[in-house]
Amino acid sequence: MSTRTGRVHEHGAGDPWIMLHGFTQTGACFDELCDHMGVRGIAPDLPGHGPEPMIGDSLIDTAEGVADVLRSAPRPLPLLGYSQGGRVALHVALEHPELISVLVVISASPGISDGASRSERARRDEARAQEILDGGLEAFLTSWSALPMFEGLRERDQRWRDQDRARRLVHTPEGLAGALRTLGLGQQEDLLPRFKELQMPCLFVAGADDPTYVEHAFSMASAAPRGAAVFLPGVGHAAVGQAPREVARLLRMSL
Repeated sequence: MSTRTGRVHEHGAGDPWIMLHGFTQTGACFDELCDHMGVRGIAPDLPGHGPEPMIGDSLIDTAEGVADVLRSAPRPLPLLGYSQGGRVALHVALEHPELISVLVVISASPGISDGASRSERARRDEARAQEILDGGLEAFLTSWSALPMFEGLRERDQRWRDQDRARRLVHTPEGLAGALRTLGLGQQEDLLPRFKELQMPCLFVAGADDPTYVEHAFSMASAAPRGAAVFLPGVGHAAVGQAPREVARLLRMSL
């Protein structure tokens, strides 16, 4: 199945959840989480991702594509987003709250409030996009995976890491560069002032070893009327990949 977000990956059995992946991933990154949760994950490849990527115009345009997936269901569904996908999920929840029963945001930012800082982030995103185009996909993925924020993924066994890299190698340099230019944090307005509009139950999750995103989770939970923040001990930014069993257990306990 595909939509204007790209192909849609489905995995597992049970109640359906819409799941939105992080930068350089695909919908298949949620397979382990779905198995541990006992749910059916419906995970579209976001713009710029996949072997034949669609390039979206903006975060709002991407959110509309996700809304198309949600509209195909007979009732509101849980929506979960990780990192880049968490920011897309926030846009969906704010623009189409009637389509969502529960919102789960993992390791994501609500946006940058300071204009100068946002412009600097956009500059960094553009430099990274150019790095992908100039150096190629394999070199970029090697440097990307070596970032400190992904240290937790290096705890997984070699077979898992090889599979994870193979999934990321399906992308194109042009697609990932386009994703940074349209979905990057530097392109996003600060959504926190709008969080009072989020009337559905909202769970904001971060790894306890990821202090920046612990702070983001606290601020988002405080701003959402039905928001709660929860943290995973010993886990960093890449919670879904590093500790899918622990994430599933936390979600079962918290929702």
